[in-house]
Amino acid sequence: MPALSPPCLPPPQQPQPDSIAQRSAMVAAMPDKESQGGRKIFRRWLLVRCGLVGLLLVGAWIAQSQVAQSQVMVGVRGGINIANQEFTPPFFTGVRHGLVVGGHIQAPLDSTFSVVFQPQYAQKGVVIEGAAGALVTAKFNYLEFPLMLNASYRVRPLMVFAVAGINPGVLLSAASVKQYADSTVTIEAGAQTSTIDIAVDVGVGVGYQITNGATITGDIRYCFGLTDITVERGSSSTNSSRDLRIVAGALFRLGK
Repeated sequence: MPALSPPCLPPPQQPQPDSIAQRSAMVAAMPDKESQGGRKIFRRWLLVRCGLVGLLLVGAWIAQSQVAQSQVMVGVRGGINIANQEFTPPFFTGVRHGLVVGGHIQAPLDSTFSVVFQPQYAQKGVVIEGAAGALVTAKFNYLEFPLMLNASYRVRPLMVFAVAGINPGVLLSAASVKQYADSTVTIEAGAQTSTIDIAVDVGVGVGYQITNGATITGDIRYCFGLTDITVERGSSSTNSSRDLRIVAGALFRLGK
Protein backbone atom coordinates (compact mmCIF):
# COMPACT_ATOMS: atom_id res chain seq x y z
CA MET A 1 0.00 0.00 0.00
CA PRO A 2 1.46 3.41 -0.94
CA ALA A 3 2.27 5.74 1.92
CA LEU A 4 -0.32 8.38 2.59
CA SER A 5 0.91 11.92 2.26
CA PRO A 6 0.01 14.28 5.14
CA PRO A 7 -2.93 16.55 4.44
CA CYS A 8 -2.08 19.97 3.06
CA LEU A 9 -2.86 22.60 5.62
CA PRO A 10 -3.45 26.21 4.60
CA PRO A 11 -0.73 28.61 5.70
CA PRO A 12 -1.47 30.59 8.84
CA GLN A 13 -3.48 33.68 8.05
CA GLN A 14 -1.56 36.91 8.46
CA PRO A 15 -3.27 39.88 10.09
CA GLN A 16 -4.64 42.26 7.49
CA PRO A 17 -3.59 45.90 7.51
CA ASP A 18 -7.24 46.81 7.82
CA SER A 19 -7.50 45.06 11.18
CA ILE A 20 -4.44 46.90 12.40
CA ALA A 21 -5.92 50.13 11.17
CA GLN A 22 -9.15 49.48 13.02
CA ARG A 23 -7.20 48.93 16.19
CA SER A 24 -5.31 52.17 15.68
CA ALA A 25 -8.66 53.93 15.72
CA MET A 26 -9.67 52.06 18.89
CA VAL A 27 -12.66 50.37 17.27
CA ALA A 28 -13.59 47.38 19.44
CA ALA A 29 -15.51 44.37 18.23
CA MET A 30 -17.96 44.60 21.12
CA PRO A 31 -19.29 47.81 22.67
CA ASP A 32 -18.43 48.68 26.22
CA LYS A 33 -20.98 48.21 28.96
CA GLU A 34 -23.12 51.20 29.73
CA SER A 35 -21.57 51.56 33.16
CA GLN A 36 -18.06 51.71 31.69
CA GLY A 37 -19.16 54.26 29.11
CA GLY A 38 -20.85 56.36 31.77
CA ARG A 39 -17.74 56.39 33.98
CA LYS A 40 -15.60 57.39 30.99
CA ILE A 41 -17.90 60.31 30.13
CA PHE A 42 -17.88 61.46 33.75
CA ARG A 43 -14.06 61.32 33.93
CA ARG A 44 -13.81 63.35 30.73
CA TRP A 45 -16.29 65.90 32.08
CA LEU A 46 -14.35 66.16 35.34
CA LEU A 47 -10.93 66.51 33.69
CA VAL A 48 -12.09 69.23 31.31
CA ARG A 49 -13.51 71.24 34.18
CA CYS A 50 -10.36 70.76 36.25
CA GLY A 51 -8.40 72.20 33.33
CA LEU A 52 -10.72 75.18 33.11
CA VAL A 53 -10.41 75.77 36.86
CA GLY A 54 -6.62 75.68 36.45
CA LEU A 55 -6.90 78.28 33.70
CA LEU A 56 -8.96 80.54 35.97
CA LEU A 57 -6.42 80.13 38.79
CA VAL A 58 -3.54 81.08 36.47
CA GLY A 59 -5.52 84.12 35.35
CA ALA A 60 -6.22 85.14 38.94
CA TRP A 61 -2.52 84.78 39.83
CA ILE A 62 -1.51 86.96 36.90
CA ALA A 63 -4.11 89.58 37.76
CA GLN A 64 -2.70 89.94 41.29
CA SER A 65 1.00 89.53 40.50
CA GLN A 66 3.41 92.46 40.57
CA VAL A 67 4.71 91.70 37.08
CA ALA A 68 1.22 91.87 35.56
CA GLN A 69 1.40 95.64 35.17
CA SER A 70 4.19 95.61 32.59
CA GLN A 71 5.56 92.17 31.68
CA VAL A 72 2.88 89.46 31.37
CA MET A 73 1.94 88.63 27.77
CA VAL A 74 -1.40 87.20 26.64
CA GLY A 75 -2.48 86.27 23.16
CA VAL A 76 -3.84 83.77 20.66
CA ARG A 77 -2.12 81.08 18.61
CA GLY A 78 -3.07 78.92 15.65
CA GLY A 79 -1.49 76.61 13.12
CA ILE A 80 -1.21 73.14 11.68
CA ASN A 81 -0.63 69.83 13.45
CA ILE A 82 1.13 67.13 11.40
CA ALA A 83 -0.11 64.20 13.47
CA ASN A 84 1.11 60.62 13.50
CA GLN A 85 1.41 57.68 15.87
CA GLU A 86 4.16 55.25 16.81
CA PHE A 87 3.10 51.60 17.08
CA THR A 88 4.72 48.66 18.85
CA PRO A 89 5.33 46.45 16.93
CA PRO A 90 6.03 49.14 14.29
CA PHE A 91 4.47 49.41 10.86
CA PHE A 92 4.11 52.12 8.24
CA THR A 93 1.62 54.92 8.86
CA GLY A 94 0.71 58.23 7.24
CA VAL A 95 0.06 61.61 8.81
CA ARG A 96 -3.22 63.36 9.54
CA HIS A 97 -3.17 67.12 9.03
CA GLY A 98 -5.18 68.90 11.70
CA LEU A 99 -5.61 72.24 13.40
CA VAL A 100 -4.15 73.66 16.59
CA VAL A 101 -5.76 76.79 18.03
CA GLY A 102 -5.72 78.28 21.51
CA GLY A 103 -4.52 80.91 23.93
CA HIS A 104 -1.21 82.03 25.40
CA ILE A 105 -0.34 83.33 28.88
CA GLN A 106 3.33 84.09 29.61
CA ALA A 107 4.71 85.30 32.94
CA PRO A 108 8.45 86.10 33.26
CA LEU A 109 10.71 84.65 35.93
CA ASP A 110 13.66 86.86 34.98
CA SER A 111 15.07 88.52 31.86
CA THR A 112 15.65 85.14 30.15
CA PHE A 113 13.18 82.58 31.50
CA SER A 114 9.40 82.64 31.69
CA VAL A 115 6.51 80.26 32.38
CA VAL A 116 4.05 79.73 29.53
CA PHE A 117 0.54 78.27 29.74
CA GLN A 118 -1.18 77.53 26.41
CA PRO A 119 -4.68 76.00 26.65
CA GLN A 120 -5.58 74.81 23.16
CA TYR A 121 -7.71 72.61 20.92
CA ALA A 122 -5.74 70.08 18.86
CA GLN A 123 -6.68 67.62 16.12
CA LYS A 124 -4.56 64.47 16.21
CA GLY A 125 -4.61 61.01 14.64
CA VAL A 126 -3.05 58.80 11.97
CA VAL A 127 -3.76 57.53 8.44
CA ILE A 128 -3.32 53.88 7.40
CA GLU A 129 -3.96 52.07 4.13
CA GLY A 130 -6.31 49.19 4.88
CA ALA A 131 -7.54 46.16 2.98
CA ALA A 132 -9.80 46.32 -0.09
CA GLY A 133 -8.40 49.71 -1.05
CA ALA A 134 -9.74 51.44 2.06
CA LEU A 135 -7.97 54.44 3.54
CA VAL A 136 -8.51 54.48 7.29
CA THR A 137 -8.12 57.75 9.22
CA ALA A 138 -8.13 57.73 13.01
CA LYS A 139 -9.35 61.16 14.16
CA PHE A 140 -8.75 62.28 17.74
CA ASN A 141 -9.71 65.72 19.04
CA TYR A 142 -8.20 66.97 22.31
CA LEU A 143 -8.36 69.86 24.71
CA GLU A 144 -4.76 70.36 25.85
CA PHE A 145 -3.16 72.28 28.72
CA PRO A 146 0.59 72.56 27.98
CA LEU A 147 2.74 74.15 30.69
CA MET A 148 6.11 75.21 29.30
CA LEU A 149 9.40 76.79 30.34
CA ASN A 150 10.49 79.43 27.84
CA ALA A 151 14.10 80.59 27.40
CA SER A 152 14.52 83.63 25.14
CA TYR A 153 17.26 85.86 23.78
CA ARG A 154 16.30 89.35 22.57
CA VAL A 155 17.95 91.84 20.27
CA ARG A 156 15.03 94.20 19.82
CA PRO A 157 12.91 94.08 17.83
CA LEU A 158 13.87 90.42 17.21
CA MET A 159 13.65 87.51 19.62
CA VAL A 160 14.56 83.83 19.47
CA PHE A 161 13.32 81.32 22.02
CA ALA A 162 13.16 77.67 22.98
CA VAL A 163 10.39 75.93 24.93
CA ALA A 164 10.05 72.62 26.74
CA GLY A 165 7.45 71.21 29.07
CA ILE A 166 4.59 68.82 29.77
CA ASN A 167 1.40 68.69 27.70
CA PRO A 168 -1.60 66.84 29.18
CA GLY A 169 -4.59 66.46 26.88
CA VAL A 170 -8.21 65.44 27.50
CA LEU A 171 -9.98 63.53 24.72
CA LEU A 172 -13.05 65.28 23.33
CA SER A 173 -13.94 62.84 20.55
CA ALA A 174 -12.51 59.92 18.55
CA ALA A 175 -13.60 58.26 15.33
CA SER A 176 -12.41 55.83 12.67
CA VAL A 177 -13.17 57.01 9.12
CA LYS A 178 -12.86 54.35 6.37
CA GLN A 179 -12.83 55.74 2.85
CA TYR A 180 -13.55 53.41 -0.06
CA ALA A 181 -13.71 54.28 -3.75
CA ASP A 182 -17.49 54.77 -3.62
CA SER A 183 -18.34 55.23 0.07
CA THR A 184 -17.19 56.46 3.48
CA VAL A 185 -17.92 54.77 6.81
CA THR A 186 -17.44 56.56 10.14
CA ILE A 187 -17.37 54.66 13.44
CA GLU A 188 -17.34 56.43 16.81
CA ALA A 189 -14.39 55.22 18.91
CA GLY A 190 -14.35 57.38 22.05
CA ALA A 191 -15.16 54.48 24.40
CA GLN A 192 -12.12 52.55 23.13
CA THR A 193 -9.66 55.46 23.43
CA SER A 194 -7.77 56.60 26.53
CA THR A 195 -9.25 59.74 28.06
CA ILE A 196 -5.82 61.25 28.81
CA ASP A 197 -2.87 61.71 26.46
CA ILE A 198 0.26 63.11 28.13
CA ALA A 199 3.11 64.36 25.95
CA VAL A 200 6.46 66.09 26.30
CA ASP A 201 6.76 69.17 24.06
CA VAL A 202 10.01 70.73 22.83
CA GLY A 203 10.40 73.48 20.25
CA VAL A 204 12.07 76.63 18.97
CA GLY A 205 10.68 79.86 17.59
CA VAL A 206 11.20 83.49 16.66
CA GLY A 207 9.37 86.69 17.49
CA TYR A 208 9.18 90.23 16.17
CA GLN A 209 8.15 93.15 18.36
CA ILE A 210 5.77 95.35 16.36
CA THR A 211 5.21 97.89 19.12
CA ASN A 212 6.18 98.17 22.76
CA GLY A 213 3.11 96.12 23.69
CA ALA A 214 2.58 93.77 20.72
CA THR A 215 4.68 90.89 19.35
CA ILE A 216 4.09 88.33 16.61
CA THR A 217 5.66 84.88 16.99
CA GLY A 218 6.13 81.66 15.10
CA ASP A 219 7.42 78.33 16.38
CA ILE A 220 7.86 74.70 15.42
CA ARG A 221 7.27 72.11 18.10
CA TYR A 222 7.56 68.33 18.46
CA CYS A 223 5.12 66.55 20.77
CA PHE A 224 6.27 63.15 22.03
CA GLY A 225 3.37 61.18 23.49
CA LEU A 226 4.04 59.17 26.66
CA THR A 227 0.61 57.53 26.93
CA ASP A 228 -0.64 54.36 25.27
CA ILE A 229 -3.90 55.72 23.90
CA THR A 230 -5.33 52.23 23.32
CA VAL A 231 -7.95 50.89 25.70
CA GLU A 232 -7.75 47.20 24.86
CA ARG A 233 -7.41 44.58 27.57
CA GLY A 234 -4.96 41.74 26.96
CA SER A 235 -3.14 43.43 24.08
CA SER A 236 0.67 43.51 24.01
CA SER A 237 0.89 46.16 21.30
CA THR A 238 0.83 49.90 21.99
CA ASN A 239 0.50 53.16 20.09
CA SER A 240 1.42 56.70 21.15
CA SER A 241 1.06 60.10 19.53
CA ARG A 242 3.90 61.77 17.61
CA ASP A 243 3.06 65.27 16.40
CA LEU A 244 4.93 68.07 14.62
CA ARG A 245 3.29 71.50 15.01
CA ILE A 246 3.87 74.74 13.15
CA VAL A 247 2.12 77.63 14.89
CA ALA A 248 1.96 81.44 14.66
CA GLY A 249 0.67 83.80 17.32
CA ALA A 250 0.00 87.38 18.34
CA LEU A 251 0.93 88.44 21.90
CA PHE A 252 -0.02 91.57 23.81
CA ARG A 253 1.49 93.00 26.97
CA LEU A 254 -0.81 93.61 29.91
CA GLY A 255 -0.80 97.05 31.40
CA LYS A 256 1.09 100.04 30.08
